[in-house]
Amino acid sequence: MVNAPDRDRRIRLARRAIAVVAVLSAASAGLDLARLSTNHAWQHLAVLACTVGLIATCAVAIKQARAAPDRAIQLVYAALFVALSVVGCLIARPLGLLGCGAALFILVTAPRIFPPPRVDRWVYLATLGAIGLAALELLPLPTRIPGAVDGPRDILLIAALAGITVVVLREFSRYPLASKLTLGSLMITLAPLIAARIDSQRRLSEVDADLAFKDMSYRASRGATAWSGLLTRLGESVGPLAGDPALIAACVGDRARLGDAEQVLRALLAGSRDPALSAVAMWDRGGQPLLAVGAPLAGPPPHGFGVVPDASGADRIVGGLPVHGASGPCTVAVAVRPGLLRDWTAAAATEVRAGIVFRDDAGHVLFSTAAPDLADALPGVPAAEPERTGDGGLPDLPLAPSRDVLTERLAGGRGLVAVARIAGPAKWSLALAHDEAALLAVADAHARRMQWITLLVAALACLGAFLLSRRIARPIAQLAAAMTRFTEGHTDARAPVAGADEIGE
Repeated sequence: MVNAPDRDRRIRLARRAIAVVAVLSAASAGLDLARLSTNHAWQHLAVLACTVGLIATCAVAIKQARAAPDRAIQLVYAALFVALSVVGCLIARPLGLLGCGAALFILVTAPRIFPPPRVDRWVYLATLGAIGLAALELLPLPTRIPGAVDGPRDILLIAALAGITVVVLREFSRYPLASKLTLGSLMITLAPLIAARIDSQRRLSEVDADLAFKDMSYRASRGATAWSGLLTRLGESVGPLAGDPALIAACVGDRARLGDAEQVLRALLAGSRDPALSAVAMWDRGGQPLLAVGAPLAGPPPHGFGVVPDASGADRIVGGLPVHGASGPCTVAVAVRPGLLRDWTAAAATEVRAGIVFRDDAGHVLFSTAAPDLADALPGVPAAEPERTGDGGLPDLPLAPSRDVLTERLAGGRGLVAVARIAGPAKWSLALAHDEAALLAVADAHARRMQWITLLVAALACLGAFLLSRRIARPIAQLAAAMTRFTEGHTDARAPVAGADEIGE
């Protein structure tokens, strides 16, 4: 039988504990209600309804606690874990942290309300509930949507968990022996595991970043070498034209030599072994077209090599040089097929899942698939130039950072970049801009695998600690009960001998 003062104390404690849950739930409902003006997903409405249901359950339990505080608090325990599970299925929340908070709430209140056997049961259930919520957080559920980041709320939650942990340690003497053994075994088992997991996550994050930089450096160097070969071939093909007598004569206005000059341009285009070369053209000193062979060009490049649009709007890489006549230079230029730069960039961006930026020797963006603000934030090119092959093929480079490639992490978590100089007459640069979210996704996948292993070990440790504590505590509890009966005058009181160890003796 429970005496009246102790019963009143249990009622007051149960009602206060339930009131705390109701107040916290009301605060969370207020935040969710404030977000409904901008978040119209059905998940937010469902979470709000679930939170209101938890508040209603707390109201019913506060009334029920007057007659049966143990039943009332158990109702709130169950409703709390159900509500957290529903919320975790609909909106991304730190369920592991919330589950630990719910478990600590049970550890604080259960020893003050329940008899020892039921305390042991709820200690075990609270631990398994926290592990289950942490596992639910890792599941990729299709119903779950991203949740709002509430820094202050997370800080308050962590502070509250720290305070509850202190209370649990202070009230440790109130726990039955089995609960003490269970909690002690879990702390000894899981504390090193959690510390090792945190350290492993940090190391894996560093390894992922290092591999990402190596891969970007490798791909940027390969791409720069390929473009170096192409632009060098264009420069070498147009170079001999600068001193061709027929072109010089056409430049000074000798109309009779235009046919000869056209034959020179046609021979160049027909004799080229580069399938990318698609046009050769010549302009007079006033910028008016004199000759054109192949796909038409919109106009001469402003300075040497450049990217200019053609009549259809497709990008054209054009390389030109002056042909000096008697009264001033004309311009002869070669161009690659329309859209080559766009097609190559699109294929490369799909392969490497990164934005690609071409810049000239002055740092101006020639072509980019990256966001404009990201392209403007790219660092300069390295001083050294990558080696280029004579035929422009891709060399077999090792998967390691090249000394000719600059890799850098942009400030503010904006991304990872690798910049390589394109050798040859153009002096361009090629940059790969990688979204840092992709790197974080890889690190998150590794962290999730480690968390699954941690939760599996935690579940096994919880089961083992519970079985071990019961096996050790049961004969001690039986011996204590026999001693109590003996001191009450029952001379036949005996405890069953469970083994030949010290307790059995």
